Amino acid sequence: MKTRTFFGIVASAVMLLCFQQQVFSQNLQKLDEDNGYRIFKIDSKFDNFEDSLQPLNLGLPTSTGYKFIGSDTSFQNIAGIRPFVIQVFFDFSNNLVKVSAYLFTANNGRNFEKRTDKMFETLKTYYTERYGNECTKSILNSDVMRSGGIRYVWQTENVTFTMQVVTGKNTEWRIINVIYTKTGFYKKDGYNE
Repeated sequence: MKTRTFFGIVASAVMLLCFQQQVFSQNLQKLDEDNGYRIFKIDSKFDNFEDSLQPLNLGLPTSTGYKFIGSDTSFQNIAGIRPFVIQVFFDFSNNLVKVSAYLFTANNGRNFEKRTDKMFETLKTYYTERYGNECTKSILNSDVMRSGGIRYVWQTENVTFTMQVVTGKNTEWRIINVIYTKTGFYKKDGYNE
């Protein structure tokens, strides 16, 4: 009787681990399926977006950037949070390599940190449900920002998804970013985004 109970517990544990692994792979498979999110598919051609782009002069050594001014609103309202500004980046062969959507908020003093923390947590919940909780978390810090910025990264062989919040040194502003990038592209030539 004890042997049956032991094998039942072991079998249940193995099934639970297999189920968790299956859910995790399905979530990362969803990242590959999103591949840049809706109309913004990594490796899409510049010609697909040409009429909806406004040039940005960012001086990037490996890509050219544009502000997306088209009518697709899939990135302008994510999980009920808006407005996001959309930027797209193409390599020099005119293939889409990065889609970046960001929300800049200035500190107006009305529960600024609490309100923007809630926005970020809402996005974190949304993307964790979408891609799973197997991501890399890092704390961001530099001379121009306050310590405590957070970055979460989900990655497959094809697509890297990054979500981060950065806070100005004196908490005068916050930027929340959601970014789809062609995995490994910005590590070429020693350049790191």
